[in-house]
Amino acid sequence: MSIDRRIILQGLCCCSACAILGLPASARSQQEKVARLSQIKGCFVEDNNADLLLGANFSAGKHSHLPSEVKTMMRSTGDEEVDQLFDAALARLAETFDVWPKVGFYDDGDEPNAMAMRYAVAGTHEFAVVFGRNYFKSLMDYDPSGITLLQTAAHEFAHVWVYKEGLFQKIRGGQPTVKRIELHADFMSGYYLGFRKIEHPDESFLLAGYRREDSGDMQVDNVNHHGTPEERADAANAGFELGAKKRPTPRQALEAATAYVSNK
Repeated sequence: MSIDRRIILQGLCCCSACAILGLPASARSQQEKVARLSQIKGCFVEDNNADLLLGANFSAGKHSHLPSEVKTMMRSTGDEEVDQLFDAALARLAETFDVWPKVGFYDDGDEPNAMAMRYAVAGTHEFAVVFGRNYFKSLMDYDPSGITLLQTAAHEFAHVWVYKEGLFQKIRGGQPTVKRIELHADFMSGYYLGFRKIEHPDESFLLAGYRREDSGDMQVDNVNHHGTPEERADAANAGFELGAKKRPTPRQALEAATAYVSNK
């Protein structure tokens, strides 16, 4: 690992994160526009939401059985130093959102992804956030600072919080797609980065903003539709502005995110 990455990841563990989000596509040259890292797919799995799994290419957890991704997940990135830095960053994220899912890595093959999971074990629901090894690598190759990875982690931890609070159906609002759920997590990931911006006012992480925009899709009839590029950038930017300027508590941010997506 290069010395540059070591320094930057140390900054990530201190959560020196901000994102410039919501930039109009016209403001970016073709050379600046970064290709998407993956095609549309789900990023959460819940054992009682089988209808959402039909197009997600994941194995749902059955009662009393671990989901395959959790059962086979590895705890290490493969680099001890990165493990320590990543753990520190995730611990602070967990403390902020007050959710403590199991975290690990799985073999994502040619379908790179990260996901939040809610599954039943002996009648009790547990939670996990799993990163595909290829997805983890692609995020770090795309943005060696680790800030885009942190944004992705915050998105998944926000899903866990929704699961924990039993807010999934309320936020989804009876919609045929999961767009509101995804925009909610985008808002919360933006909030987390904006909240950290307060500690590091001079930092700017443009790639994280571009990544959020580029992760949008136009498959509006797909059950796993995450929102258009503009909608995703706008949601993350709204959360970022809230966190950086108004400094609400995480609970207030969760309520603001729920209100924000209610008419999307």
